[in-house]
Amino acid sequence: MSGHLESKSNSDTSPPASLFRRRGLWLAATMVAVYVALVPLHTQDGANHRQVAVLLERLISADVQDPVYQSNLGLLRTNVLFSGGYALAAAKIGIPIHLYERLFVSGFLILLLVGYRRFLAEWTPGRTDLWVWILPITMHALFVTGMYNFLAATALTLPLLTYLKRLAERPSAKTLAAMSALAWLAFLAHPFPFFVLPAAWLWLVTGRTERPGAFMWSGGGVLVGLLFLGFVLPMVASAVPQNPYVFKPPLELLAGLVYYNFPLFSSWAVVAAVPVLVCAIAMAWMSLQNADLRNPYRRGMLLWLGMLLAYFLFPSEGHGGAHLNERFLPFVWIFLPLGLAGVGEGSVSSRRWIRGTAVASTILMAAALWAGLGRVDREVRDAAAVLAELPDEARLYPLEFDPGGNSLAQGPLLHLWANHATDRTVHSPFSFTFMDLMSVSRRLPSSDTYFPAAPENHAQVLAEGRFCRPRDPVSTSSCSLQEQDAWDELLSAAHYYDHWFVHGAPQRWRQAISEVPGLTLVAEVGRASVWRYDRSREFSPKLLRRRSAR
Repeated sequence: MSGHLESKSNSDTSPPASLFRRRGLWLAATMVAVYVALVPLHTQDGANHRQVAVLLERLISADVQDPVYQSNLGLLRTNVLFSGGYALAAAKIGIPIHLYERLFVSGFLILLLVGYRRFLAEWTPGRTDLWVWILPITMHALFVTGMYNFLAATALTLPLLTYLKRLAERPSAKTLAAMSALAWLAFLAHPFPFFVLPAAWLWLVTGRTERPGAFMWSGGGVLVGLLFLGFVLPMVASAVPQNPYVFKPPLELLAGLVYYNFPLFSSWAVVAAVPVLVCAIAMAWMSLQNADLRNPYRRGMLLWLGMLLAYFLFPSEGHGGAHLNERFLPFVWIFLPLGLAGVGEGSVSSRRWIRGTAVASTILMAAALWAGLGRVDREVRDAAAVLAELPDEARLYPLEFDPGGNSLAQGPLLHLWANHATDRTVHSPFSFTFMDLMSVSRRLPSSDTYFPAAPENHAQVLAEGRFCRPRDPVSTSSCSLQEQDAWDELLSAAHYYDHWFVHGAPQRWRQAISEVPGLTLVAEVGRASVWRYDRSREFSPKLLRRRSAR
C-alpha cells in the first residue's frame, strides 16, 4: 500500500512542460501521419502483404472459383487484419491499395502513441510524461520490415493492458466486454499479444501480495508456460514442422538489440540510436536499483526483464515462422518506464533527459530513414519499369541478389518483385500465399511442379559467396562444388517458371544468367531485369557448371 501512496504523492508535484502532455501528444501524432503520408513507403514485407490483400479482394468479388488461390477468412483466423480490412474497404469505398496501406500504418502508429500515454497513466501515475519513450520504436523493425499485422497487434496490446489493469482493480462487465472485443481484433492481426497479456496479468494479480518468493515462483511458471506455448506445443501439434527451430548465438542476439530495434539505413541512424540506447541502459539500471520485490509498486522491472529474457530464450525461426524472439523487443521498450515507478522526485531531471533524448533521436532516425528509403525508391522505380513488361498470369521466379540495398540491417528489396503483383496477377513461389495462416493460400501444394522454390535468400548466398570461409575445414575445390550445387538447385527450381526477375546481380552471376539456354532478356533498367524463359527446351543444370564457375 505504501508504494501506491508514494505514487500518488509524486504524481503531479512537478508537472512536466505542456509540450510533453496532451498538446505534445497530438502534435507527435500529426507529425507521424504526415511522415507516413510523404515518405517513400518501401518496407521489406509490405509489397507481399499488399499482394495478399489484393488477391483476397479479387477472390471475394469474383463469381467463379480461382484455380490457384483460395480465401482463408474466418472469425478465428489470425494474420488477416491488414488484408481483410482492405477487402472490406475496397468493397465499400473502392480505396486504392497504396492509400489503404498508408492509412493502416499511420493509424496504428498513432494508436501506439495515444495508447501508450493511456497505458502509462493507468500503470504508472505520475510518469505519463514518458510517453515520448515510445517515439523511437515508431521507427522500429516492425514498421521498416513491414510487419503490418504485428504492428497493429502491438498497438492494440496497449489499450488491452490498460483494460487489464482496470479489470484487476475495478472489475466490471463493461471493461470485460471492451477488453474481449479488443482481444479479438488483436488476434485477427497477430497472436503475439497473447504471450504478453498472461505475464502482465500475473504481475497484477501477484502484486497484491508482499511475498516475493511466491511471486518469483509464479513468474517462473509463466515463463515456462510461454516457452511451452511458443515452440513445444507447435512441435507436438504437428508431426513434421515446416522448418526446424533456429537459435541465434548470444553475441548475435546482443547485436540484435541494436539492429532489430532501429532502421539502420546510414551511419546517421547508428549515431541517432546510440544515445537512446544509452538512455535505455540507464533506465534499466535505475529500474534494477529501484526494485523491491516486497513492494508491489516497485516490481515493474520484472515485466521488461521477463520480455528481455524471452528474447534470449526463444528461437528466432521455427514451425513456419520467422523473427519469433525479436517480437518481444518492442515490449521490453514499452515496459521499461514501469521500473521507474516510485523512484521519487530525484528522477525528474532524469526524465527530462529521457524525453529530450527520445525526441532528438527520433527526429534524426526519421530523417535518416527518409533519405534511405529515397534511395530504395529509385530501385523500386527501376524494377517497376522492367516488371511492366510481364504478361498477366506470369509465373515469375525472383532472383534477388541484394535484398538489403543500402540498409545495414533490414531487407527493403527482398520482395521487390511483389510491387508489380498488386497491379496484375503474378504467380511467384515467394508470395505469402504459401503460408496457410494468411488470409489467402494456394490451392496447389508447394511441392508440385507449379510452385517449386529454392530458399528465398538463395541468390543472396551466391552473391556473397558464403560457401568458403577462412576457418572452414574444407578446400577451395570443396567450396566450388558447394557453390555449383547451389547454382544447380536454384536453376532446377527456376526452370518451372516462364519469367525470371533479376535484381542486384554481380557481374559474374549476371553473365551466368545470360548464358542459361532458353533465357531471353526482355527489359533491363539499372540493376533490375526481366527475362523470358522457354520451358519447352530440354533442361540440365549440370550443363551450366562450367559457365557458373567462371
